[in-house]
Amino acid sequence: MANLGRKVSVVSLLAMVIVLGQCLFHHRTGSAVPIDVSEREDPSMWQKLSALASIAFAVGSQKLFLNIRHELKDRKQASETLGWSLTSYGATYLLVILLAGPHPPSFLFDAIPEGMSRRIAGLLLWGHVAVSYAINCQALCSSIDRALVSRFPV
Repeated sequence: MANLGRKVSVVSLLAMVIVLGQCLFHHRTGSAVPIDVSEREDPSMWQKLSALASIAFAVGSQKLFLNIRHELKDRKQASETLGWSLTSYGATYLLVILLAGPHPPSFLFDAIPEGMSRRIAGLLLWGHVAVSYAINCQALCSSIDRALVSRFPV
């Protein structure tokens, strides 16, 4: 985050929180297109395992934690910071699950009805993804740079 900028990262996080709030609001108030729950089948064991694997992949591929560690003044705090980061990430995930209720749409963004609200949410998500991509690229490029420079000094 050092080269990317903290303000951009905070704006990205805020965009994600706003979109998530919109999704949950529209889902809870029922203003989105209703989902016919009667046609849904109970998920198989493989579908449940696939969902858990997707969550594990999302958490495990967070290169943002590398940037957090890099930014720490005292790197000995990295384990504690990572623990708190994963705890808050998991708690937020559980909160969304609880707020979405027993029958959320398969894609939470679908809870937002067509119109200006959905367009704004799409724009905010686009910004969030762009910043996330830049953060991931920065962490990857920094790691490659350190590996190559330490082996092949110029």
